[in-house]
Amino acid sequence: MNSSGGSALIMSSETSLLIVDDDIEMTDSLCDILEDSGYDVEVAADGFKAMERVKARAFDAILMDIKMPGINGVKTYKEIKVIRPEAAVMMMTARVVVIARPPTAMPSKMAIIEPGAVM
Repeated sequence: MNSSGGSALIMSSETSLLIVDDDIEMTDSLCDILEDSGYDVEVAADGFKAMERVKARAFDAILMDIKMPGINGVKTYKEIKVIRPEAAVMMMTARVVVIARPPTAMPSKMAIIEPGAVM
């Protein structure tokens, strides 16, 4: 449990990660760094491939870009949570992203995600 009462993901060399991003250079760099650190890493270039991989196996954590062609990261996240509700998904972005929220979710109707943010 972490200090806020939720469970914390503890990373170890046996940790399996799925990186979902259409930016090949970013994916290659992140994959190299994580594999050099001993993590078991798989890559998906889009949301559809990510869903296929998640159906085939459980991952300890999924690092996913928000802005992708075809099906974006937010929609992919929702589909992954249907397939594997326990999946730990971290959203990443290199761009400013504005997401419309239902009025009941936040006092304001928009959430702005800054470049480089991890949610």
